[in-house]
Amino acid sequence: MELKDWLNSINFTKENILDEDPTLSREYPPYIINKCLSGHLDCVMFAKEMNRYHFLDKDMQYNFYINILRRRRDFLLG
Repeated sequence: MELKDWLNSINFTKENILDEDPTLSREYPPYIINKCLSGHLDCVMFAKEMNRYHFLDKDMQYNFYINILRRRRDFLLG
């Protein structure tokens, strides 16, 4: 799974990748996702919260982002 797939699912498609294969949560890069999202004003506070709760499971962090952030078009990566 590539970084663009994670970001597209969080910000554009809102399709949970982990529904298809829950073992993919091992590949989720929380630090990099937090870093990417913290560059946008409407995501900064959510990224800060995930940095505070870095000890949460990767699937919990991913589900937090996919459910809390609005759908955005400027994240769409090819």
